[in-house]
Amino acid sequence: EWFVDLRFPGYETARIVDGVPEGWKIKSLSELVSFLRRGISPSYNEKGKLTVISQKCIRTSIMDISQARKQDKTYQEEMNIQDTDTVICSTGTGTLGRVGQVFGEYSNTTFDSHVTLVRPIQHRNMIYLAIKSQQSYLMGMGRGSTNQQELYKYIIEGLPILIPAESVAEQFESMASAIHDKITLLNILENRCAEARDRLLPRLMSGELEV
Repeated sequence: EWFVDLRFPGYETARIVDGVPEGWKIKSLSELVSFLRRGISPSYNEKGKLTVISQKCIRTSIMDISQARKQDKTYQEEMNIQDTDTVICSTGTGTLGRVGQVFGEYSNTTFDSHVTLVRPIQHRNMIYLAIKSQQSYLMGMGRGSTNQQELYKYIIEGLPILIPAESVAEQFESMASAIHDKITLLNILENRCAEARDRLLPRLMSGELEV
């Protein structure tokens, strides 16, 4: 019943086949991605030239780079996070199962072993939203001891994803991409404003600058 409220061109007359509109399919997430794995065990160094994100960076739907840390451990190029990647907290009670998305490009930035990164082959925003809609399910699928719950890879790979007919998927992705790009721009502006505040406020408080 999770697709009942979807609206698409011709939905009023669409024929239902195997529980979904004709031309639509349900696939496992593993069939739709080019990359799905956990990250590295970082070598933290405050003066390091590389950056790593952790669970702290996935508190809301937007991956928060301000909570990332510097480190020295090198990694394969494909493990550098990319715009529109989906990131999932995969360890720890209270954080496990949270789903976020990367907004913008971040050079020299990867993810740690407590995070699973998902990179769809196409329709990245649509598939991110499909995963996000199942966040509550993921949060309840931890395995292991109470204080060290794990979200295993096979659980994420097996998530059922409803794939619309290609024309519908393309139309939705076009709209979702425009929204994603707008959020990315606003996020960049917000971070720049925060950086300017952090530089100027101490100088204002000390009297070095006057308003």
